[in-house]
Amino acid sequence: MVLNEDSDRLEDEAGLYCKQMQHLQGTTVPKFYGLFSGTYINMSRKTRAVRCIITEEWGTSMATVKHIPMELRITIAEAALRIHAAGVQHNDLRLTNILISSDNSEVRITDFDNAGEHDCGRAMPVILYSWEPTLADFGCQEIHDFMCYFGLWTPDDVFYLHRWHSIHLSSTAEEMLENAKPDVPGEPEEQLLAKADAVLKQYTKRYGARFPFIGPPGSPIEEGTDAASFARLEPKVIGLDRLEKCRKPVKTHELAA
Repeated sequence: MVLNEDSDRLEDEAGLYCKQMQHLQGTTVPKFYGLFSGTYINMSRKTRAVRCIITEEWGTSMATVKHIPMELRITIAEAALRIHAAGVQHNDLRLTNILISSDNSEVRITDFDNAGEHDCGRAMPVILYSWEPTLADFGCQEIHDFMCYFGLWTPDDVFYLHRWHSIHLSSTAEEMLENAKPDVPGEPEEQLLAKADAVLKQYTKRYGARFPFIGPPGSPIEEGTDAASFARLEPKVIGLDRLEKCRKPVKTHELAA
């Protein structure tokens, strides 16, 4: 329930459910049952007006999930992009506002009290595991932040000697140490190289399985890249062509979970 002083926000939220997101009800967002008005008597025996939105009770909050499998992250990304394609920006896209089904096959994004109409400026398709684009190139901050948070892109920087370094410019320990100068501490070069090597090994351990798909650090993704070799590494391949259904046709790669 929200008291009458917040009724404008409730009307805005109800409007988004009924207009922009009407076709998403029951698949991407909860079913919307209406905006209701009434009165109640408070502790001071005064009658106050109250308004509330009622939506379907559905699923479990993502905040209760300890491990989020990649396939579920992709499903959430699909939902977020469908909402943006409908002309809505959530403005509070966090785990507590994402609901999942008991079998992790479906999601609903909820709580649009901070949302607003949105002309999404996304300038490129979403490609799973691709090198993280800059916000300036990508064009939409909410989706950019979401993709980074859920690890759907491959980060292009590593932390070494108290600052971040581009993995494309520091793909060997020698390059990383050279790029760190003159900020290196007073340690023997052998120790500094060992630290750089450890950072690169940790990065490769986490993201190296993606390199057959996106190329090793320093090599941009090619237009003709085929996901077949990557699919052999991770057998389940999920296509996300649905993400682009509200936009002009563009060439996208298959996405692997």
